[in-house]
Amino acid sequence: MKSLCLLLILALCVPCAEDARTMADRAIALLQAGKTTEAIELFEKALAANPQSADARFNLALAYFHNRQFGDSIRVLTVSKRLRAEDFALAGASYRAMGNFDTAATNMRRAVERQPGNFDFAYDLALTLIDAGKAAEAIRLLESVAARPQATAKVFSALGMASYMNGNLARAEHAYAKAIQMEPGAADLHASLGDVWYGSGHFQKAAAEYGAATRLDPANPGYHNKAGRNLLRLDQTISAAAEFENALGVDPHHADSLFNLGKLASGAGNAQQAVSLLERAVASDPNNAEAQYQLSLGYQRLGDLDKAADTMQRFRELKSKH
Repeated sequence: MKSLCLLLILALCVPCAEDARTMADRAIALLQAGKTTEAIELFEKALAANPQSADARFNLALAYFHNRQFGDSIRVLTVSKRLRAEDFALAGASYRAMGNFDTAATNMRRAVERQPGNFDFAYDLALTLIDAGKAAEAIRLLESVAARPQATAKVFSALGMASYMNGNLARAEHAYAKAIQMEPGAADLHASLGDVWYGSGHFQKAAAEYGAATRLDPANPGYHNKAGRNLLRLDQTISAAAEFENALGVDPHHADSLFNLGKLASGAGNAQQAVSLLERAVASDPNNAEAQYQLSLGYQRLGDLDKAADTMQRFRELKSKH
């Protein structure tokens, strides 16, 4: 009788497992199609049908994460007392998205400990450490990972970022250059190396990297703005203005480019044009204190003292917050 009962239980459980797998497959397809809410409903049913499945639990937590339900993602993951590396990594990503960088780093460290060869886990941990103000620890981690033969461009990019933020421009330059060797077509890497050269005062070298970035990704207004800002340091005002205009051609509301063009107009003695550009700049970014200050000066030059006073007051308010 006991054997018969056992066979019956097994016969009942096998269809349940098959149903759970079918629901999970359908839910994954929905998630990939961007239908997150429908995917969550199926993942919940799949987990209910097979509550011991670590994959079912992870899939549901991942769907919650994609739906920005970070607390639910963590809740589902931490029900289990035997978390895998990927579970810790996802929990860490959820905590990071919530701004809890220390707890995120703790979870991501556990993911790296369990899979030390996983470069993605190491990369995510490094970025979280940077967010937590622990750039030195991030650098130590990334240097150890970068020393491995299989290290990716992403690892060197993160090492460049951490080094740059930590003030070590030489190490940042070397790391970004290595990343570019591995992925020469990555515009963001060229722009980042341009930032390093700009920060160290090597404006000609920065121009080459910003130029590469704008060629590779001409639809990025930020790259055009950086190129223009750097050209100003090389006293190439006309070329700089052209880059700022290129940025506005992509995004007419790009605040930094509007601000830079406004400053150029002011420097050329065209107060009316300067005010027009700076008004657009502060409309796009009201918290840009320098733009508020320059706009106040512009109003003064035009004789509009009331607006000048109001804008100067706004500038002082912004400065007092920093």
